[in-house]
Amino acid sequence: MLGVGWTEILIIGAGVALTVLWFWALIDCAIRDHEKDIDKLVWVLVIVSTYILGAAAYLVVWRSRTRALRRA
Repeated sequence: MLGVGWTEILIIGAGVALTVLWFWALIDCAIRDHEKDIDKLVWVLVIVSTYILGAAAYLVVWRSRTRALRRA
């Protein structure tokens, strides 16, 4: 397979999956309505500057907020 092993394929696949997660969080933040415009700006800066950690934090925080709002 042209010198590419399973380890390289898994690393590339993980990188692609994490990049898709990052784009998803960035686009979701850009189109979602926030209480204040500054919230959107801060989240975009966090997502862009911290890559996967910021994207994961955004998705966890906003998913828990939307679930809490649905229950109320």
